[in-house]
Amino acid sequence: MNEQDFLTISTEFSLHHIDSYVRPKAIERILWHKQQGHKVVVVSASIESWLKPWCEKHNLDIIATKIEIKDGTVTGKFLTKNCHAKEKYYRVKEAYNISDYDYIYAYGDTCGDKELLELADESFYKPFMQE
Repeated sequence: MNEQDFLTISTEFSLHHIDSYVRPKAIERILWHKQQGHKVVVVSASIESWLKPWCEKHNLDIIATKIEIKDGTVTGKFLTKNCHAKEKYYRVKEAYNISDYDYIYAYGDTCGDKELLELADESFYKPFMQE
């Protein structure tokens, strides 16, 4: 697919649909963290292109799987490793000096979040599933 077409579709999806998928209690928790002055980072195996506009809209950092684009064309291959399981752990440690933070919270809802949750002082597994 042409890069510009893909980015247009990704942005459209991100800005017009993701809000309807995110559980209200998860949004409440994100807002609480932001009110506390915490850095909030979305760490996902999903493709960065379709999460990034939503994260930017909500002033959130993002670590996600990047796709390869060559000569203006989406190749269908990953540019980075899939940001899943241990890769989430490695990518967070690569992007942030964990020792710079006094306290770390982590939230996850899949088996691929186990290693990410282990980074945190306080972790929550499937905390928003009861909505």
